[in-house]
Amino acid sequence: MVRHPVWIIVGWVLVISALTGVSVLAQFQHWQTSTSAQTAFLPDRYESTPAQAIADRAFPRPPGVSAQLVVTRVDGGPLTPPDIERAVAIADDARRQAPAKLPNNLKNPLVGVQVDPGTRSPNGKVMIGQAAFDQPTASPEVVASTKLLRAHVRDAVRGTGLRISLTGDAAAVVDTERESCWSRSGCWW
Repeated sequence: MVRHPVWIIVGWVLVISALTGVSVLAQFQHWQTSTSAQTAFLPDRYESTPAQAIADRAFPRPPGVSAQLVVTRVDGGPLTPPDIERAVAIADDARRQAPAKLPNNLKNPLVGVQVDPGTRSPNGKVMIGQAAFDQPTASPEVVASTKLLRAHVRDAVRGTGLRISLTGDAAAVVDTERESCWSRSGCWW
């Protein structure tokens, strides 16, 4: 027989509270991991995984970037001046044509898309751009906007000899969502 059953119950409540606190902290730290770590868990067939590997090799990751555009040539050669002009124009066009409202009637959080010719890698084969969002990375608005940006860029580079891939936090969230959907045996998209 226990002499002080109330203290036993209080002790168990404290243990459960401590475990809950540790669990919440671990979840928070999980969401704070870098994009490189997030894409490391995705198969290579997703756009953000090889794009992140290219970007990591060519450039240090700037802080606060929600999405990176990784510009390369399809043939793997160095980017030519016309390639650079075309990539800059595609980014400018993506920014100008971004709708104010998304298909689900939410505000589009995309506030800017830019490819800077000065961001070429030392070997001239990779150039980096940025897409900025004014909402948290995993918000439904950022996910929908990232999907639209990818579709726009994919259409814009068709037949140009360029490849512009999206990586970074926003792209990794979209790819992780897609991978999760495929692992549950099918998606609607």
